[in-house]
Amino acid sequence: MSNIHARDELHRHSIVSASVKAVICGLGTYGYIVAMQAAAQMLKALPASMLAAMRDGPA
Repeated sequence: MSNIHARDELHRHSIVSASVKAVICGLGTYGYIVAMQAAAQMLKALPASMLAAMRDGPA
């Protein structure tokens, strides 16, 4: 895990960014949790028992 924006100029460009739905940056290991939650939300697989604000995201 590294901050792509803190890398040297040669390695600052992400080669996969153009092909992905979203990019998570700057969250450290918490980024993995956010990524899994985002993937589950995209798949409509979040549990109904989850708080609506977390399940549905921003309005």
